[in-house]
Amino acid sequence: SFSSSQLLYGNGSGAVQSVATTTLAFSGPFTGASTLGSLVGGTNATITYTGLATTSNITQSNLLYSTGGAGVAGVATSSIGAGTGIAFSGTSGAQIGGTNGTFSLAPITAGVLGSVAGGVPTSLSTSTLYGAGSGGQILAWNNGVPEWVASTTFSSGLSYANGNVTNTGLLSLQQLGGGSAQTGAITLATSSQTANGQTVGLNVTNTGGAFTFAPTISGTLSVAGGGTGETSFSSSQLLYGNGSGAVQSVATTTLAFSGPFTGASTLGSLVGGTNATITYTGLATTSNITQSNLLYSTGGAGVAGVATSSIGAGTGIAFSGTSGAQIGGTNGTFSLAPITAGVLGS
Repeated sequence: SFSSSQLLYGNGSGAVQSVATTTLAFSGPFTGASTLGSLVGGTNATITYTGLATTSNITQSNLLYSTGGAGVAGVATSSIGAGTGIAFSGTSGAQIGGTNGTFSLAPITAGVLGSVAGGVPTSLSTSTLYGAGSGGQILAWNNGVPEWVASTTFSSGLSYANGNVTNTGLLSLQQLGGGSAQTGAITLATSSQTANGQTVGLNVTNTGGAFTFAPTISGTLSVAGGGTGETSFSSSQLLYGNGSGAVQSVATTTLAFSGPFTGASTLGSLVGGTNATITYTGLATTSNITQSNLLYSTGGAGVAGVATSSIGAGTGIAFSGTSGAQIGGTNGTFSLAPITAGVLGS
C-alpha cells in the first residue's frame, strides 16, 4: 500500500517508494506566488523578505534613504555651479536634496581692497599699512603679522591652508591580505592559476588613471572539477558517465516491427546499436481461430482454422480401436445399411 496523496518514485531494483509534497509560501513584497504548485519532499517553508521595502514607487534617478526599519524613500538631487570670479577644478557631483544653485562672489564694498565692478574686486589699495607688496603677492598672515607674501602654485593632490601644505592625494597603498604599505610608483601585475583543466587569470590595463581589472577563463572543466571534460556534444545524443574520464555520448536508434504485431507505435528509442526492424516469418491469420480448431495453410504464411468431428459405430458394427477426430465434416455413426430380400436371403 502507499500513503494517501504521496508521489511515487523508482528505487532501482527495490520496491517503489513514495514521498509527500510540501508547500512554499512567501512573506514580503512579492506577487505571483498564489499559483505555485507543490514541492516534492522537504517540509513546508515560508520565504521571508528581509531586504529594503517601499510603500510607493520611487521617482526615477532619486536616491534612497532609510525611513526606519526596512523602509526606504526617495530624495531628488540638485546641482551646484561656479559663477563669475569662482573657479572649480574638479567635476561637480550632485547634491542630496536642496535646489540647483551657483557659488558666486558676495558684493564687496569699495574700501581698503579697492573698487567693485559687478561684485568682483578690480583693484587693490595702495596703502602701505602692511608693507609694500609686489606683483603676484597676496596678503596673508605670516610670522604672527599680516604681510604681503609670494603666492605658490601647487600641483594636483596638494592643498595650502593657514601656512601648511597638505597632501590630499594617495599617501600609500597596502593590500589587506598582508604586506607593508607602499609609496611611490605602484606596479599592478597580472596573474593566473590552472585547476581542473581551466585557467583563471586577471588582466590589468589602464587608460590614464582609470585601471581595468578583467578576469579571464579558458580551458575545459574536468570531471574531477564537476565538469563534463568535453567542449561539445553531438546533437540529440544521450550522455553517460565514464568513471574519471570525460562524459561520453551515444546516439539513439529505432525499433520497427513488420508482421502481425500491434502496440509498437508507442515504443521509445533504444540506446546505441543501429536502427532495426523485427520481421515476422512465422504463420499468420487474418482473424481469430476458434478454440480447438486445427490449422491449415491458406498459402504462403497464411493459416485458417477448421473444426473436427467424431465418428461412432452403430448396431451391428464393431470397432476394435479408439476412434479419433475427423478433420472437418460433422459428427456421424457407422451402421448397417438396409438389405432388401433377394440375393442374400429372405
